[in-house]
Amino acid sequence: MIVRNDDRRPLLVPPGVVLAGVLVDGHGFGDGDHAIAWFRADGTQPVVRVAPVGGHWVALSGPPTSWAQAIGPDGVHGPWVQPGADGRAQLWVPDGTMSVRSGRNNKTEIETTDHSPVVDHLELR
Repeated sequence: MIVRNDDRRPLLVPPGVVLAGVLVDGHGFGDGDHAIAWFRADGTQPVVRVAPVGGHWVALSGPPTSWAQAIGPDGVHGPWVQPGADGRAQLWVPDGTMSVRSGRNNKTEIETTDHSPVVDHLELR
C-alpha cells in the first residue's frame, strides 16, 4: 500500500487484517518520489502514526534501462529510480529497509537482483 506524506486521511483497518505499506514524499510512483518510511497496521491499535524516518542515499550508475528500488518489511517496495542520460541517479533508502532491488527493463523477462540496504553505491547492469 502506498500512502503519500501529504495525505492525512485515516486508514480503517479491521482486526485480523494486516496492511503493510510505504510512505512516499510525492504523488505515488512518479519520477522524483522517494520512500520515506515503512509501516504496518493490523487493527489492534486505534491509531498508528506514520512519519518520515532517517535513511541514506545510494548512488546509482548504469544504463537508463536499469532501475533500483528499496524493499521494506513484508516485501513492500518503494518507488523505482532509473539513471538519467548521464548514467547516474540517487536512491533514498529509509531506515528499516530490508534490501535494495535492481533490474533492467529492456528484456522480455525482467531480471532482478537483491543487494544489501547499507551499500553506498550500486553499479546497475
